[in-house]
Amino acid sequence: MAYDSKFNITTRKASTEGLPDVTGAFRIYDGTLLGTYATPDLYWDGMEGIASTNTIANTGHYNFSMFAFCDQVSYYTEGNISTYLNNIDTFEKDHPGMRFIYMTGHADSTGNSGNLAARNEQIRAYVRSNNKILYDFEDIGSYDPSGNSYFNQGNGIGGVNADECQYSGGNWCNSWMSSYPSSVYAAVANKVTSCDHSEGLNCAQKGGAFWWMMARLTGWDGTPVPVSKIGVINGPSWNLDWNDNGIWDAGTDKAYNFGSTGWIPVLGDWNATGFTYIGVTNGQQWYLDWNGNGAFDGADKIYSFGAPGWMNVNGDWNNDGKTEIGVTNGQQWYLDNDGSGTWNAGDKAYTFGAPGWTPITGDWNGDTTTKIGVTNGQQWYLDNDGSGTWNAGDKAYTFGAPGWIPVVGKWS
Repeated sequence: MAYDSKFNITTRKASTEGLPDVTGAFRIYDGTLLGTYATPDLYWDGMEGIASTNTIANTGHYNFSMFAFCDQVSYYTEGNISTYLNNIDTFEKDHPGMRFIYMTGHADSTGNSGNLAARNEQIRAYVRSNNKILYDFEDIGSYDPSGNSYFNQGNGIGGVNADECQYSGGNWCNSWMSSYPSSVYAAVANKVTSCDHSEGLNCAQKGGAFWWMMARLTGWDGTPVPVSKIGVINGPSWNLDWNDNGIWDAGTDKAYNFGSTGWIPVLGDWNATGFTYIGVTNGQQWYLDWNGNGAFDGADKIYSFGAPGWMNVNGDWNNDGKTEIGVTNGQQWYLDNDGSGTWNAGDKAYTFGAPGWTPITGDWNGDTTTKIGVTNGQQWYLDNDGSGTWNAGDKAYTFGAPGWIPVVGKWS
């Protein structure tokens, strides 16, 4: 599995203050001036620890700081937690240019009736009442990716060496991975080489939650960035992996009935929302799910464009952010350039390719407008300049072998 460089992260672990000397990464300093393993007395509980944290914060090098509990919350009293909350709050008041992140303690098998649950809820209540930031370690570590909770089933068996995946019924991380070995979570979890108090799957979830939190703190408004997800169709039945975890989750993923057997499925961002919607065509009649609800209703579009037997092509022909329709026989192309769904003077008719060749579309030159092309699986002819005719500005490639199926995408 390849990772996007925008998620680069680097850590410097030391008892001397300083961020890693790199650029283009999320940088973390892990340690205190009194030692590299930050126990409460080295960070917030004691004069020397408080002095160390204040000295580090006074450098102005940091935007955020967080103390991570080990098993202390399991045996702390209400008074201990109050001291923790008050001292972190004091740090924030003394360093208004920084935010301090609060944290709960990991599960310890005692469930809702244990001291851990009471102390974690004490932390949560304080955070809610005082508009603080919380990394809810216990809550994240007690759910599997399908949303099942194990906190009141004894997860966190093992005392000081507790494994949050161990519960009264076994190991939920291992069970989930066995059930969904091809999921995105499993692919990430298998890359995890070390995960204290848990398994790779749990650390993958906690890492994702941490990234989400930090992105929100640095300006992201929480709106998901649309990414391509998978789905399958069989006649009028569509099953879409809505939550992008690579498995079917009834009640979460989407099951639609749209179209009829024998019609060709089409996909596009019909109304420039940034999301993909479904549709069907027979090469002449088009039914597009304009409002994205997966059912044909009065808000959707019916177009008559093309002729039976012609191949459908879709793309943003005019760079307006919407997907428009079109048809081709591999040589003649008719593109609904103005997005009206009918053929008129604002549309485009091109001659490009030859009958029998496979039509392809893509943004060949990076200007965000969709262009046309043809291939036989080995020879590729791309209308690079978007003129609709073959000329010196276009691209000819030899890649693959006859009979292979072409695919187009932004691979990097």
